[in-house]
Amino acid sequence: TNAIKLNKTPNAYLLAGIRGVGKTTTARLIAKALNCQNNYDEKIKWAMYELFRKQKAHHNKYKTWITSLIELQEAEIIINDEIITLVLENHKTGFNLTAISPFTKKELILTEDGKMTVN
Repeated sequence: TNAIKLNKTPNAYLLAGIRGVGKTTTARLIAKALNCQNNYDEKIKWAMYELFRKQKAHHNKYKTWITSLIELQEAEIIINDEIITLVLENHKTGFNLTAISPFTKKELILTEDGKMTVN
């Protein structure tokens, strides 16, 4: 469980043993723990896409991008009592919306074309 919390999981797990020792149960518990951790990142992504839709609707109506998160009325996202701060970067061609997941320490970047990048 420490490897999962620290986001240092191996590429594969090898579960060996005789029948009835709990290989399948252990595999299910590992899968549940890994999926649960990533589920928080999915919630962050959905919240970011919601802001993306607001930004796109504003652009379609006024032909300009919103330039601050205050205008979007969302400077942070709260998931599982964790506050995720968003950064809005404006460019000539559009914008990037960035957040750092406190759960996996990954950087989530949503660009003006709706593509999500995870670093």
